[in-house]
Parts: sequence; structure tokens; C-alpha cells
Amino acid sequence: MWPLQTFLAACGWREDVTFIRLETLPIVQVPDMRNDFMADNKEFIQEETVNAAQAISKWYTVLLLRCHCLRIAFVRWRIRKLHNRIKSKWTPEHLRKLREQQRQVRIQLRIREIALYIVYLLFLNDYVLGPYTDSSLYYFNANLKRTPLLACVYSDIERPWPLVGLFMTASVKETQFNAISTIPQVHRWLQGPFFDALYSEKDPVTGDYTILQYGQVVGGISIGQLRVLPQECTSKLPPQAGSEKSGHFDESVESKLPFGTGNGSNFQWNSISEDSNISDTRRAFFTSYTGATAAVYPAPAFRVVLPHSNADETKALLASIESNAYMDVQTRAVFVDLTVFNVMLSSVLVLRFAFEVPPSGGVVPTSDSVVAPYADTSFNFLTHYSMLAVALFFVLYFLLLLRATRKEGWPVYRRLETWVQVANSVAYIVMWLLRACAGLDFPNIHVASTSPSNFRSYAFMYNVSMRLAAAVCFLSYVRLILFLDVLPHVNLIVKTVVLSVTQVSSFLFVFGLLVYAYATCYCVVFGSSVEVFSTVSHSYTSLLQSLVGDLDYAPMREAS
Repeated sequence: MWPLQTFLAACGWREDVTFIRLETLPIVQVPDMRNDFMADNKEFIQEETVNAAQAISKWYTVLLLRCHCLRIAFVRWRIRKLHNRIKSKWTPEHLRKLREQQRQVRIQLRIREIALYIVYLLFLNDYVLGPYTDSSLYYFNANLKRTPLLACVYSDIERPWPLVGLFMTASVKETQFNAISTIPQVHRWLQGPFFDALYSEKDPVTGDYTILQYGQVVGGISIGQLRVLPQECTSKLPPQAGSEKSGHFDESVESKLPFGTGNGSNFQWNSISEDSNISDTRRAFFTSYTGATAAVYPAPAFRVVLPHSNADETKALLASIESNAYMDVQTRAVFVDLTVFNVMLSSVLVLRFAFEVPPSGGVVPTSDSVVAPYADTSFNFLTHYSMLAVALFFVLYFLLLLRATRKEGWPVYRRLETWVQVANSVAYIVMWLLRACAGLDFPNIHVASTSPSNFRSYAFMYNVSMRLAAAVCFLSYVRLILFLDVLPHVNLIVKTVVLSVTQVSSFLFVFGLLVYAYATCYCVVFGSSVEVFSTVSHSYTSLLQSLVGDLDYAPMREAS
């Protein structure tokens, strides 16, 4: 019997015409839950629990997705409603006026930025270009070098004004400074034009020797050199050619032994008490020198100091240098260093005459000079106000960049103007770091002192900082052009340049590689006969100069 029948009979159910009569069924006994088999079936319980948890998680995920979709739909409905309200309130003419007002606001803001930036440029020009308001610095440098090169040479018998011969040797053959090719000519130049240029002008009041009326030598005049050790010749040459050689200069083969024909030790490695440690001197910045032969030389040793206030002592020292064979076959470079101070310009001129003695034989003369201001540690607002103003402007623009970064985020660095500002700030910071280092290297020496001084490191470091100052000026004016992009024609040019950066860079790379290929060919063909093609770097520079027509074809015709 079915359990359902018993259950219906117990409930008093009676059969009518629609249902079939059911017999009485036994009453269903409810099982005891204490004896339920699920109580001990842990695996079944865990499986059902996992299924229930998964179902709840799925239901919750679906609910979240539906809520998110409802939120998006609500936002879109709000936006559509807002657009409809705008369309209902603003006509196209009103929208054009609104855009025009916004454009006018941007233009006014940019005009204020340009006006403030022009004020910055005025202070920058006064700070960087102030010393170049006239050509005094140029003529201070050029009158010690250019005039002797352009003037007529003279002989031992007849000598005109002294400064004309600074770059010339006093010889019967009338050899100019750039044409010096032998060691005896170097000695004649030292004892002739060089000596006359230093001691021909004398102040009748103070009795001090001057150069070009206002120039005064600071410290002693240093003559130093670099030597190499003789090496055993291992090449297969005839015995008559010699068994020793002195090759290119290198610190690994540098000679530190005393030498001299007088007593064999006339010239010592550390010959000056103030310059007793040559190694410390060489560790300073900008003490090395690159000569005309492309060789790099460290700071010289075996120095002889000439007093700038005693002409007789200097003349005797120059004569002893020649008599004791200061320059011989082991000499690879001789350097004559002096510093001239101009009180009218408050600047120093660091001048060096170099005479290289390469293994090829002969002498290769070169010279260089650097003008730097005489360091003044005192502060004067009348002369330093522009420096303070420029520094404040850089701080202001840095703070504005930080505010723009906080407001707009990283997209602000996608603009060319931002990167120009960052590069300008980096150049300005490095410029001041170099000037601080140059100030630390400034020699603590009195102007009238005759002890040796080394202004070279200070002057060259300051010169590098001036090149960074030039970069600051250039980038500042580039940024001004970017500020003027509110003008349609300027904006067109700026966008054209920006969009063509990739193509122009590719062209410059290919062009530079092609010029280098030509430079190697010219160096191989004319390297031993034409000076401008003696090395690959010289060849590269000469080929670039030939693009503007600056190339002498006569030596090439002779060599070919």
C-alpha cells in the first residue's frame, strides 16, 4: 500500500467521482534525527556546504554586476539629461560665444605669462651678457695673441715694439711662432720675443712690469715639461740606427729621473716647494692638455719658475735652461704657463704656450688662453641683483611645475615646454655647481706675489660653467618661442618642428655616418701629407667645414 493512501485516510479524505478510492495506508513514522545518517557523513556535509557557498558567491557577483550596470545607466541618463538641458538653454551661437570667452581667458593668461617671462629674460641678459656689453674681454685676450701673429716678424739685429714678437722667434730667418719647428728656435723665442714682452713695459711710479699698460703677471711664470724613459729598440734595424728609442708619451713610460748637462741633476721632478706633489696637481680638474698632435698630456713636472719682477734673474734662468739642455731627445712636451691680471676688467687671462716634441721629430707649437673673472667673495647688491632675480625666477618656475604636476598629473610632462624647462633648470643647477667648484680651486695668492700659481683649473672650470650659461640662454629663448604658440603662424612652425623631429633625427644620423665614412677615407689617403686630414677627428671637422666652403684644396692637389 502506498504511504500516501494511509496519510489521506488519516486526514479524513474521502473519494468522490473524480478520485479513486484509496485504502487506508500505514502512518509514516518520522525518523529520529539523532540517528540520521547525515550526522556522521562529513564528506556529504562539506560538499553541500561548498555548493551552497558557490551558489551564494555567484548570486552576489551577479547582484554586484547588476548594481554596477544600473549605476552606469543612471550616470548616462544624468549626462543625457544634462545635455538636453544645455541644448534647450544654449543655442549654437551661445556655445560659440562661450568657446570664444574661454579662448580669450587662455590668451590673457598666456599674455601674463609672457610678460613675466620677458622680465626674467631681462634679468638673465643682464646677468649672463653683462660682461659682454663691449669687446673689452675679447681685445684683452686677442692683443696678447693676434697682433704678433699678424704683424711683421723681425730678426736679431732689428726688433720693433716688444709685444709684436710674442708669437715670433727672434732669428735671422724671421720665423713666426706657429712656424717653430726646432728646439733651438724655442730657446730663441724664449730669450727674445717672450722675454721682451714680459719686461719691456715698466710703470714709472711703482716700478712694476706691465703688459699692455693694464696687464700684470700674477705669480711666477712656470716652464715645465714631460719626459719619457729610453726604451730598448726591438725592431729589426741596422745597428747604426741605434739601439734605444723614445716613443710616444704615456704615464707608464714617463721619466721622473733628474737630468741636466751641468751636474746631471739640474732639473728635479718636484723642483718647486709649492708644487711638491705633482700627483695631487694632476688629480685636479682641467689640468690635462690636448696638443695639436691629438696627444693628451697631464700637468707638467720639472718646473722652472721665472720671477715676473726681476728681469735680470729671468734672463739668467732662460740662459741656464739652454746651456743645461733642458730640452733633449727624451722631452715630449714643454709648457710655458703665465697668468695676466687686468685690474680695469677685474679679470685674469690664463695663457699657455705648448711645444710638443713628437716621435716624428721637430717641434709642434700651440697655444691656448682662457679669460675668467677675478673671484670676489664680497657681496654687492648693485652688481649681484640680477643673479638673485634669476635664481628666484628658477625657484618660481620649479614651484609652478610642481603645482601643475599635482593638478594635472604626469600628462603635464608630455608637453615640449615642460621638458625645455626641466633641461634649462638642470643646466642652471650644474652651472652653479661648477662655479662653486671653481671657487674652491681659486688660488689663494696675492696679485704681486712671485710664487708659482695655478689658475688653470679655476679658469677652465669657470669657462665650462659659462658654456652651460650659454645653454641656459638658448633654452630660455626656445621656451619664449613655445610661449608664443598662441599666434597661429608661430604655432604652425612649432608644430611642424615637433612633428618632424623623428625624420630630421634619422636624416642627421645617416648624414653623420656618411661624413664619418668619408673622413676615414680622407684620413687614409691624405693622413701623412695634409694636416687637416692627419687624424679621423680632424678629417671629420674639415669635411664639415667644407660644407660652407672653408677648405684649402692646394695641399690636397700637391699630395695627389
